[in-house]
Amino acid sequence: MQKGIRVIDRLEVRCVGEGPPLILVHGIQGNADAWTAVLPALADGFRCVMPNLPGRKLSPRWRPTDGPIESFYSLGHYAQILAELVDRHSDSGRWPVRIAGWSMGVSVILEYAQRFGLASVAGIALCSGTPKAASGALWFKSDTLEGIMGEAQRRAERLGLKDPADHEAVAWSWRSVFAADHVQILSTIRVPTLVVHGEQDDDCPVAHGQSIASGIPGAQWCPLPGVGHSVFGDSAVTVGQAMSQFFRG
Repeated sequence: MQKGIRVIDRLEVRCVGEGPPLILVHGIQGNADAWTAVLPALADGFRCVMPNLPGRKLSPRWRPTDGPIESFYSLGHYAQILAELVDRHSDSGRWPVRIAGWSMGVSVILEYAQRFGLASVAGIALCSGTPKAASGALWFKSDTLEGIMGEAQRRAERLGLKDPADHEAVAWSWRSVFAADHVQILSTIRVPTLVVHGEQDDDCPVAHGQSIASGIPGAQWCPLPGVGHSVFGDSAVTVGQAMSQFFRG
């Protein structure tokens, strides 16, 4: 864990359903509520574990005692949080968990795979993500934190996000996502993988999803015609069924 950071015990986590654990990681501006539309399909057979990452809803905000703010709101920190959630819900590796991520949640999962491996993971679903944001997944265009925060407010309105993440958390998270490169880790992933992506995604073009699917050996590719970045809002039934069938094997 990064020095000075310990928020897992103060993290807001929602749990719904019964069965094997399925950890659901939200996007850069969203929170655990992002999964609401697909919960009927997933909670019938899985215990859905939905964390609110730092800077979202009741989860912790950065404090000077937490260390550098750029580390607090970073993929590295989020991956560490995911690692601790996996450890807790797998009973320290005794029971394999499933993990799904949407948008930035995909980057968190890939960062987790890169740092910790997937030995305790039975399968992953990657929705609307990118292996390398700098290659054209420009959720935000500004080079300044202030500019990104302004864009974050407008983007939240455009995507219809309810109770979005703090704009400061979004800005620092975006800097971390934009600097990340997970292309090389794809070929090392050996767990069953489902890749879901809207073909009309303007925030993260479909080529990014195709790159993930082609880079991970044996990955299942699930393109969604006519669907944009908000796959749960635009195609909740289809996505929920695809994920449920995939995780049930």
